[in-house]
Amino acid sequence: MQILQVINNLISNAIKYSPGSNKVEIHIDKVSDYIKISVTDYGMGINYKDKTKIFERFYRASDIQKKFPGLGIGLYVSHEIISNHKGTLWVESEPGEGSTFSFTLPIFKSENNVS
Repeated sequence: MQILQVINNLISNAIKYSPGSNKVEIHIDKVSDYIKISVTDYGMGINYKDKTKIFERFYRASDIQKKFPGLGIGLYVSHEIISNHKGTLWVESEPGEGSTFSFTLPIFKSENNVS
């Protein structure tokens, strides 16, 4: 259930922060022994300074605070959930070019799983 909360948050943010765009992309890949999920928007993007702090609790980019409501805890909570599941969450973004938020989670194989 918590992973669904992360996916929902990333999709909601992608929609909210790209109001002029009509497209959000979601990719799911298997990379080695990990599952990778990425959410890409074509919105405003994030500058370098904000990218370094974006997963901190209550952090909101200064230009975002004026235009969009929010508390600045969604990405923090998402980061904590992914970390607690032994995964990694990160962002790739350039101002004006949109953003891609991705996370990986290890794939645990069940001993009862017969291949």
